[in-house]
Amino acid sequence: TAPVLVGHYDTHPQNTQYNGYRGNWGSYPWLPSGTIIAGDMQNGLQLLQLNSPVGTSSPQRDLQVDIFPNPASEMLTVFLKNEAPEWTIRLISPTGQVLQTLRVNNNVQQTLSLENCSPGLYFVEIQTNEGIRGMKKIVVN
Repeated sequence: TAPVLVGHYDTHPQNTQYNGYRGNWGSYPWLPSGTIIAGDMQNGLQLLQLNSPVGTSSPQRDLQVDIFPNPASEMLTVFLKNEAPEWTIRLISPTGQVLQTLRVNNNVQQTLSLENCSPGLYFVEIQTNEGIRGMKKIVVN
């Protein structure tokens, strides 16, 4: 799969005048441990850790949901396989900010607009009125 932009980090904060490029070479290997290695022209190698995790409670029961297409660019379709007369969809940024909330009644399929989303990784949280939750990762390109 193609690389996806998930954030920005200033590896050379001393360059406040922005007179020439002295920052990262452009390679950010993301290791299985979650550590990101940034090779900076001025300061050498830096090890970065994401310290703003997105947390959710564990679902009480398995929520059956399909989300497509993934990756997506303009629209996303959420299809709930469980029976639920009312449910809520939330589009969440990697930092945990709720970007969009939709309440759905008597429908198993809902379309979500991604037109205001920058390319990157997002989460779609689905919750039924019985409190059953599910979460899926999506990529916006």
